[in-house]
Amino acid sequence: MSIDVPPMETTALKFAVGGYNAIENPDETFAAKAHVSPGTVEVEAGGETSVRVTQGDVEHLGTIKVTIGQIPEFESETFRVVVIKKSSGAMLGDFKSPPDDTTELRRLPSSGTAIISVVDTVLNNVKYSFASQRSRSLLEAVFSNDDMKKDIDCTGFSSCPLK
Repeated sequence: MSIDVPPMETTALKFAVGGYNAIENPDETFAAKAHVSPGTVEVEAGGETSVRVTQGDVEHLGTIKVTIGQIPEFESETFRVVVIKKSSGAMLGDFKSPPDDTTELRRLPSSGTAIISVVDTVLNNVKYSFASQRSRSLLEAVFSNDDMKKDIDCTGFSSCPLK
């Protein structure tokens, strides 16, 4: 339920029984807790009572969308993605993602830089890697087939001179 109430005014409305916890925007880049007072009320059938609902301090947050593009060699595999805060090294996210998929990390710190890395993967003696990306809040990091570096692991192969 949503209603606009001008500051310093009282508005009467009917609302359903239940808990009211927080407000937030769709990207969850800001949120504020709802404070209801009194915490519990008893109302006789057909009766009325007053409650006060106030909004707490707004908390500003960040969001990053991480997309792994279509990568034919990995259509039945997953990539491990790690997101850390550059300034502190704090882990912001650690998840697996299949190709052609987007993962949204929400409620991140509102400032600073995140380093988004796809962990190197070896498949059929080929090492696949991506350069790490840096992102500020509410941005998108995309890792596509064109961004992928492929190195063939020749460890243990015999050499053959060419003439």
